[in-house]
Amino acid sequence: MALGINTNLASLSAQRALNTTQSDTNTAMQRLSTGLRINSAKDDAAGMAVASRFTSQISGMQQASRNASDAVSMLQSAEGGLQSITDNLQRIRELAVQASSDSITDTDRAYLNTEASQLVAEIERVADTTKYNGTSLLKGDYSTTGSGLTFQVGADNTANDRMEVTIGDFNKDKLGRSSTATSGALSVTQATTGTGQVTIKVGSGDAKDVGAVTAGTNLAGAYATAVTNNTDATATAGAAVLEFNLGAVTAADASNDVTITVTSGGQSSDLNLTANTAAASIDLSTAVAAVNTANGNSNLTLSGTNGTDAKITSADGSDVSITITKVGTGAIAASTAEGAAITAGGGATTAYGTVTVTGSDDITFGGSSETYIGATDGQTNAATANASTGVDQIKVDSQANAQTAIDIVDRALKDVNEGRANLGAFQSRFESVVSNLDLGAENATAGRSRVQDADFAVESANLAKNQVLQQAGMSVLAQANALPQQVLALLQ
Repeated sequence: MALGINTNLASLSAQRALNTTQSDTNTAMQRLSTGLRINSAKDDAAGMAVASRFTSQISGMQQASRNASDAVSMLQSAEGGLQSITDNLQRIRELAVQASSDSITDTDRAYLNTEASQLVAEIERVADTTKYNGTSLLKGDYSTTGSGLTFQVGADNTANDRMEVTIGDFNKDKLGRSSTATSGALSVTQATTGTGQVTIKVGSGDAKDVGAVTAGTNLAGAYATAVTNNTDATATAGAAVLEFNLGAVTAADASNDVTITVTSGGQSSDLNLTANTAAASIDLSTAVAAVNTANGNSNLTLSGTNGTDAKITSADGSDVSITITKVGTGAIAASTAEGAAITAGGGATTAYGTVTVTGSDDITFGGSSETYIGATDGQTNAATANASTGVDQIKVDSQANAQTAIDIVDRALKDVNEGRANLGAFQSRFESVVSNLDLGAENATAGRSRVQDADFAVESANLAKNQVLQQAGMSVLAQANALPQQVLALLQ
């Protein structure tokens, strides 16, 4: 290699190595001083992104944990109010039991009624004033799903990161009401032939099968009995109404006639028409009366203009039908009954009664053939509360009122107990949420640590190595810088 002065490659090489060592030394010192392996994106761009996401998740879970803890405190405040309401209701019940006995006079009951009225007022005051951070908890503002209290219990924006809590209405005019649901008159169409065709669920109870219902003389009545016997609901049968129009009858002689048969309750009566008869002149009243006589009641009634715009009503819901037969050349004009044709020899046209279903809570119909009783799939009839039976109506100023008050208080206590059970269940769930979030935050923190924290054993070794290399580099650089002086020996 040629000797030169202008370019000292050995010095340049020593400088480059020394710069690299210096940079590595600075990096090791920075990591040891901050405790972080990643201090900027240049250290590990992907790792920094991962650590940033971990940080968002950790801080989110920590705040969600605090939210859940706040929710527990909020629900404890609500339950405290319900405990006070429970105490007042128990005292009112005690007064009602005392006032129900003839061992005291009406004067004594008046004294008891004064105390009961004050306790009812206190129940309303507690419902009004039970709040958390200004939010009223027992006024019914959050009593339905979709409008309940919503708590963010997760780090992200998904449905699973939120919980909704519903709290009932505990105002005195809502507490203790008796509730019923009624389906309205459902039009029976045909009999069920087996299980699973019609089911009825009351409230949150099980859906119960109405079962097979055999067609007979009163299909609506059979359904009413089956519903009452086999489900949690009760049912009553309503009137069957057969509306129809009859056209004119034509017959050449007595051997060519038309017979109209009215049937209900297992009994029938015929109206024979043996001559040309205008529709308005067809009189079914005799046949209807004959059926009533045969059944021993006055169940059937006839209204309308005889053969035109006629209506036969069976008051108790018994099936009512018309059958038309003809002999020879006898004929009757085309007729209709609720949209179905009545034709001679075409069989009976039958109207069935209605069924009204009643339950102590919402009524939901199910099964494969709900239409047999006029219901639709999943049809729900909501229960409504009786406004005259709430705690605000409690009086113990008479024996009868006191006895009624016992029932009202029992319903109110049931309402409060259900409310407290609901709150208790949510408190337990929120505590589980807090535990899960704390564990999740801990695990996420451990994951972030593995990504971004410095390994002090590695970094301290790197620092020691680089410090030694730096000292050696300084020494080598000094020697490299002295190399050009050797050229002077050649000039002497």
